[in-house]
Amino acid sequence: MVCPLPRIDRRLTNLGSKACGTDIILSAPQVRAARSLLGWSRRELAIVSGVSAGTIKAIEHGLCDTRLSTLRRLARTFKAHDIEFLSEGDWTGVVVSAPSNSNQHRGD
Repeated sequence: MVCPLPRIDRRLTNLGSKACGTDIILSAPQVRAARSLLGWSRRELAIVSGVSAGTIKAIEHGLCDTRLSTLRRLARTFKAHDIEFLSEGDWTGVVVSAPSNSNQHRGD
């Protein structure tokens, strides 16, 4: 008889979302999607966020029990680059938001 491997829970932690006004689950697929939207490799995200590329890979594959401080560091990095995590019912997503006024270039 073969015992199945335990299913890895890909929910990482609750992070507040101002876009929805509720807490959402930051999932491994959302971390991958956010990185992809920015066009960054794991190494590039590691350099910008200060989280090791190995840790990012483990998070994206749901292979580790990630520290809240690590997830907050990634969330701050994504937010600083206009990435928003959204949730409504069973649906979750990652979008690039409009740049904040402080990030926009001034017109003539």
